[in-house]
Amino acid sequence: MGLDMCLYAKVYLSKYSNDSEIINARNAVSNIKIKGLPSDCSTEYLDFLVIYWRKANAIHNWFVQNVQDGEDDCGYHDCGYNELASLLKIINTILNEDDAEQQKALAEQLLPPQSGFFFGDTEIDDWYFEDLNNTACKLEALLAERNDNMWFVYHSSW
Repeated sequence: MGLDMCLYAKVYLSKYSNDSEIINARNAVSNIKIKGLPSDCSTEYLDFLVIYWRKANAIHNWFVQNVQDGEDDCGYHDCGYNELASLLKIINTILNEDDAEQQKALAEQLLPPQSGFFFGDTEIDDWYFEDLNNTACKLEALLAERNDNMWFVYHSSW
């Protein structure tokens, strides 16, 4: 039990696309038969879990404040490349600070931990920085290749 967080990439599979990857994905998905669904169902989107966090409450707090309009509702919230690039910039600002005292002060100012129902530790410690490092690596990979058919959705549950 506790704070679980997911970032999904959602890819639009346009039936008008000439992109071979989208055509192949649509064809592959159309061959999947799910018991109880009509045979004429079509797939418009594919969702991929691209980042999973557990009790990374500072990152969750950032999403609540910057993507969810301050409402922590365990919903699904669209998130674009610009928002993810902003989060990455904040993380890199913190991680690139060499002075430990200043780094901790920056973390408290730019990406403060959030307490909550089983949200985990609110200390800015090794676990906090491990969450930042892991998030930075994954965001850098996601942002490296922009795909106009893809956007992101953030979801949390606790």
